[in-house]
Amino acid sequence: ANTSDYVTSNTPGDIDLYDVDDLNVIPDTVYAIQTNVVAKKDNVATRTIKPVILSNVTTVEGSEYSLLTEYTSTSMILEQDPDVNDSWTEESINALKIGFKIEQ
Repeated sequence: ANTSDYVTSNTPGDIDLYDVDDLNVIPDTVYAIQTNVVAKKDNVATRTIKPVILSNVTTVEGSEYSLLTEYTSTSMILEQDPDVNDSWTEESINALKIGFKIEQ
């Protein structure tokens, strides 16, 4: 894992969201989008996080998972755009933000 670029927080409720690059290829159909989170804790305290996707004004949080002292990953897949409860479009994918939320 590249550890030269990272974010850190110990504050439950903190959310860190990132823009994503626009699609290079426009598919005929988008069946789902997936975001991955790779993280670890740096102390002995219990730490949990959730993946987060923001589509327009609608935020979706994935399942909570416990961090370990080594890097582990989790992902979240959404088959429909939660902002409109319909298929993903090029515009909605290009505008979404992805990240994570500190739970504990």
